This record gives sequence, C-alpha cells and structure tokens, in this order.
Amino acid sequence: MGLTLNLDYLLVLPVETPIDPRGLIDPFGTHRDSPKQGTVVAAGKGYWHQSGQFITNDIGVDSVVVLPFGNLQDFRWDGATYKLVLARDVLGVVT
Repeated sequence: MGLTLNLDYLLVLPVETPIDPRGLIDPFGTHRDSPKQGTVVAAGKGYWHQSGQFITNDIGVDSVVVLPFGNLQDFRWDGATYKLVLARDVLGVVT
C-alpha cells in the first residue's frame, strides 16, 4: 500500500453491514452511530506506555474489526475513504 502508520493506529476500510434478510422492522429504528465493521489495510507497530514498556499492536492487516461509536477520523486516499482509529479503541476483532 505504501503507507506507514505511527503508534498503534489502524487504517480501516469500512464494510457496509447487510440489511436483515428477513425484513424485520426494528422498533427502535436504525441508529446512525451504531458500530460498524471494517477491514484493516494498514497497522502501526505499537506505542510506548508511560511506564517505559513498548505495547505491541496485536491487530494485523486483513483483520476484520468492529469500530467504536461516534465520529472517527476520515482518511481519503486513492479514491477510497478509510477510517483512522487507535487499536486500543477497537471494540473487537471478528474471528
């Protein structure tokens, strides 16, 4: 890809979650800020903790992650829009 990230940042290509194929109606409505999934396309190596220990990034490229709620940093590159997020803020990794 030709991009090096600092610290434990992840560059994630968001994946649109499919609509419920059963056509069920959610009584609470659809939530614009619901968690989204994405594929990691670049990952930083880790960061230095204040104790002096280096914390390595355990999330690698091609991992599918669940992104947190709210506004994430948008990063546009080569015609695609990515999300820039810290690995420690990721809600989970899909296995």
